[in-house]
Amino acid sequence: MLSLLGAAVVGWLGWRAWQQLQQWLAKLRVLSALPHPSTTATLTGSLELIADRDHMHHALGRAAAELGGLCYVRILWQPLVVVTDPALCQQLLSAAMDLPKDPGPYHSFNTLTSPGGRTPNMLGHTASHGYWHLVRKGVAGAFSPRNIRGQFPHVLRLADQIAGILRGAGPAAVLDLDNLLQREAMDVIGRIGFQTDFGALEAYASGAHGGGPLHVASVFETTKGAALEIAKRWSQPLRTRVWRLIPDARRGEACLRAAQARMRALLAELKARGPPAEDDASIAAHLLRIRDPATGRPLTDEQLAGEVGLMFFAGFETTGHTMAWALFLLASHPQAAARVAAELDEHGLLVMPRRPRPRQLEYADLSKLKYLGQVLKESMRLVPVVAGGTARRSAKELTLRGHRIPAGTTLIVGGIGLHLSSHNWERADEFLPERWEEPGAEYWPGDMCPARAGTRPEGSSGSTGASTRPLGGDEEEEEGDGAGAASASGAWTLVDSDRPPLRFAPFSQGPRICIGQHLAKMNATATLALLLSRFTFELPPELRGPGALWDLQARHCRQQRQRLPVAVPPAMCNEVEQAIGRVQVSQVSKDLLVVVAQQREVEALRFAALLQQAVDVVGHAGLLGMAARMAFNRIAVIAVLLCRTKADCLRQA
Repeated sequence: MLSLLGAAVVGWLGWRAWQQLQQWLAKLRVLSALPHPSTTATLTGSLELIADRDHMHHALGRAAAELGGLCYVRILWQPLVVVTDPALCQQLLSAAMDLPKDPGPYHSFNTLTSPGGRTPNMLGHTASHGYWHLVRKGVAGAFSPRNIRGQFPHVLRLADQIAGILRGAGPAAVLDLDNLLQREAMDVIGRIGFQTDFGALEAYASGAHGGGPLHVASVFETTKGAALEIAKRWSQPLRTRVWRLIPDARRGEACLRAAQARMRALLAELKARGPPAEDDASIAAHLLRIRDPATGRPLTDEQLAGEVGLMFFAGFETTGHTMAWALFLLASHPQAAARVAAELDEHGLLVMPRRPRPRQLEYADLSKLKYLGQVLKESMRLVPVVAGGTARRSAKELTLRGHRIPAGTTLIVGGIGLHLSSHNWERADEFLPERWEEPGAEYWPGDMCPARAGTRPEGSSGSTGASTRPLGGDEEEEEGDGAGAASASGAWTLVDSDRPPLRFAPFSQGPRICIGQHLAKMNATATLALLLSRFTFELPPELRGPGALWDLQARHCRQQRQRLPVAVPPAMCNEVEQAIGRVQVSQVSKDLLVVVAQQREVEALRFAALLQQAVDVVGHAGLLGMAARMAFNRIAVIAVLLCRTKADCLRQA
């Protein structure tokens, strides 16, 4: 009897497996009509696209650029439809389409904040209604313009801490700015999110490690380790199932569990404070106030812990990377850096010899720094920190550009392919902040390939969209619910003709656009404005050269592990050298000028003493006669520029 029952079970399982195999093969036959890589192998598909985790996003982006805005790839058994056509992206992410998120990729996000991913957080929740809508609506007030504006002084204080660290390190030090900027973003999230001072920058400055349950030196490293483990699981599909067999995966799992435990400790601390005050506008207060409209009950502790963890994870790393990449690109493009400095100077914000103490940056300045805003946008386009886009699943069969997309297919929408495809951008792989001077530059003007060039849709050129709006202002960007429809010929029509397709969507688009985008923009603009007003940045030799950006991005993806740029004191030396004329300066003299220039807040007498030492060093170095007289002439001019009054300068000289 048992043998018959066993045979029946085995027969039923075999029949089910055969059915699923037939359905899978039928899906592949349908999808193979789409453009796809010519190297697709029978067993592994296009596994080489993700085999190298560090180059995964670039490989997928290149495939999309070569195959067009709608293509198909297969990774092992998993078929993927990659969508980078702006019109199709708008259509698929619209409220009218209401495509659910694919639970597979987003399960990893859930494991960040919940053991085993058992309790989905807002980001990992597949449906755009129910629980997701309840939480999204509940926390929206924490990201209001008024609340973000109120956090501006806190951001300035943290940016000033970074400036102090850079100043203390001196001009010769190589600093990991990505690490510093992530810590600054973590402190911002701690304040606006939980009214908690994580002290990430203070821990860096003091070199502190260890500490209590919420000590940031431990939290920061644990959090980065957990995020790195999630990145590895994206490119290694079997890693989740066999993590016990891989030492590196076991360490990653330990980081995940430690990070989850710390988020629960933070939640316990928040609840121990009691009910939030009426004027408490933090994210935590908004979460604690949420009530299920059907039952009147608050979120469970598991749900709260997941949302606390999500707000913590999702904000600091992406914002920190964005600022670091912007500085990297400015350090690689001196002309763009000079334009930023000129803009800061125009508004009285740049440290200069004639202005050693510029006025304090104000919130209203953020919307006036238009070129800095263009630099940030171009950085987010060229190096999107969330390069993978968003993963959706077709709940029913779709038809896109005349191609059938079977039900249950995973669609990868947007991401690096949208931002770097030559179909969407002219000179797509170049850093050109000036491209954002064109009104409506974020909108798709039609295919950019010469053979299929289109024209900008009517109504888009006069748009007051994000391309002309500096980052950090008060303006709210709508959440783009208008649906679009693309025909088989590639033309597009829109329900809302005022919202043509976006080709720039670093925060995604549609109802599930990033809720924290305005906070990220304000933080990035304010922090970069303050740092660039006091420092210039250059790269160490190993990060220079035409291919440095792509090599470095490929090695880092979302987890940047190497040091980013060298910080040096800013433009004072350059202006001094211009003021004394184009006279060759010995290396000894140059080094001393750097030493002198960074003493921008020292008394005039000390400046004069340092300058006199420069003459002595030049003499001791054997540069006598004309060289010594030229050095003295330079000293006199520098003194005029740097000392408090011309009379004092001449007297000391």
